[in-house]
Amino acid sequence: MDLQLVAHTALDLICRSAQTLWTIAIGALVSLSYFLAGALVVATAGAALNFALAAVDIISPAALSAEDAARLSVGVWLLLTLAAFIPSAQDAVFRLRTGIRAPTAAENAAFEPAWAALCTRVGVDARTYLLRVSDKPGIAWACGQRVVVVSAQTLDFRPALLDAILAHELGHHRSAHALQMLLNVYFAYPMRTLISGLRVLLRSLRPTRYIVLIGLLFAPIRLAIWLLVTALGAALAIVDLLSLAYARRCEFVADRYAATHADPTVLADYLESLTSSSGRTIFDYIATTHPSGPRRARAIRRVSCRQRRIARARSQSSAALA
Repeated sequence: MDLQLVAHTALDLICRSAQTLWTIAIGALVSLSYFLAGALVVATAGAALNFALAAVDIISPAALSAEDAARLSVGVWLLLTLAAFIPSAQDAVFRLRTGIRAPTAAENAAFEPAWAALCTRVGVDARTYLLRVSDKPGIAWACGQRVVVVSAQTLDFRPALLDAILAHELGHHRSAHALQMLLNVYFAYPMRTLISGLRVLLRSLRPTRYIVLIGLLFAPIRLAIWLLVTALGAALAIVDLLSLAYARRCEFVADRYAATHADPTVLADYLESLTSSSGRTIFDYIATTHPSGPRRARAIRRVSCRQRRIARARSQSSAALA
């Protein structure tokens, strides 16, 4: 019986470790790519600004070299990025951009006890997290370092299902998925801003019937900008696809966490009831942040099956020793 217990435990450990390591590898690649792209844009902008200020004699050309200006710009950018991760600032930004709000007294009566019971069972401090409600369509999501959001409709779910959904979101926070995704947004912002600005410039240089000659003179510049926008856009699209793949892997990791700390059958049944186009075509599969509900349900049932086998083998081993 001990051999059976060891075999089941080892299989579960291998599956869990492979899933976690693969998710971490994709996440690290995505974050590094966004960071390098953002740093390149910020460093180039810093060096260009230093050159422009020196050209108009606002600063001395010898005061700061192009390399030092680039390093200083990246350093300031990183400091601003870190400042954005202050929890109170995150909550304010999320409220402003997504419309989330603090729960009402009635909503809190369902939300806070369920969250507190889950955190007590898992062994974390429930007060570490901010509970928020959204009036927009959706189920629940994790934001930043410690914000947990549920839709107003989700609070009407039966207790077992609400517990499983909250466990899923807690899994995202415990694995730092939401924090890393927020970091990726900040890292990618300079490159996205540059591409948007170049597209605006490209449209402004488009010839019209009134300035055809001027438009023709700008044709080489337009071609160069178009090639740059195309190259940068293609590179960013590749990283965005990797980011979507990372988001899908995160869902499986959070589902596993929920299956371990809540009722896996309830969560699997609910996911199977969700209608989703994800996975019908190659494009639908790679262009979504969430795998299809049935696919996630199958993964949860596999995790649950392995956990039951471990529990049964452990029970049999204990009975044999007794």
